[in-house]
Amino acid sequence: MSGIPAIEGDSDEAKIRWLFQQLQAHLEKAGASLEDVVELQSFHLARDNAEFRAQMDIVLKVHAEFFKDRYPAWTAVGTTALFSQGAPMELRAEALIGSGRAARVSIPTPKAAVRPAQ
Repeated sequence: MSGIPAIEGDSDEAKIRWLFQQLQAHLEKAGASLEDVVELQSFHLARDNAEFRAQMDIVLKVHAEFFKDRYPAWTAVGTTALFSQGAPMELRAEALIGSGRAARVSIPTPKAAVRPAQ
């Protein structure tokens, strides 16, 4: 699925949580679940790297609420404009229906990223 904008909520965190709720609802309608997600691509509205990284702190917090036991491949891109006005991010996800129930490997939970001193 593609083009899920974070547009509902009174804060960026609430909007991002709504986005992940929409992802979950669309997956369920298609007969899939979050466990079936194999790849995410996210696009984040940011003026510079510092703003992008600050927003990612919020995104990662909410992401952990939805992807508790596994971590799909993920590419996050910062940009100066998104199609949906007022959205701090948009999301594209790829899922293979049923793949989460038949996982064949153990994927370790990533450790928190260590930011270099500035």
